[in-house]
Amino acid sequence: MARYCLGLISVNEPLLAGLYEQSYAEGRRESCGGMWLHRVYRFYGHTTHAFNELFSTLFDEGVVIENIYYARGPGRFSALKATHIYLHTLAQTRGYELFSTSSFAFNDSKPIHAFANKYFVLRNGEIALETECESVEFTLPQILYPQDFSCENTPLYVLPAV
Repeated sequence: MARYCLGLISVNEPLLAGLYEQSYAEGRRESCGGMWLHRVYRFYGHTTHAFNELFSTLFDEGVVIENIYYARGPGRFSALKATHIYLHTLAQTRGYELFSTSSFAFNDSKPIHAFANKYFVLRNGEIALETECESVEFTLPQILYPQDFSCENTPLYVLPAV
């Protein structure tokens, strides 16, 4: 039975998930340091419902997950909160190891929709909130490099002052 790592982007709709397998140098059994994208899943709707659909599908298919690599923010506040609670519950109940990185790693550091006409932007290593930007869709990389992720798995909330 194949074992996979799961890559997730759940900071905005749709939820994107990818199953990754360890990659090897061509013709040799030594690791290239990355994992190849094997299969992609896309779910629409509220983050919690999308997670329920994703994990029901994975469990029904008998997929064995070793680790989860995900975007910890910035993104929509409710999506980040649901992602944090859902994944940490799975980590506790199923024993998955969690690794995360900035959402900007999944959209080539382009603006990320926050709410209304506001977008998160990355300028000189700092996250700011700007108006009327053009965002791009998130994509799962063809090769996922674990060294680009960390164990710092707290949500990256960027909220405007009230």
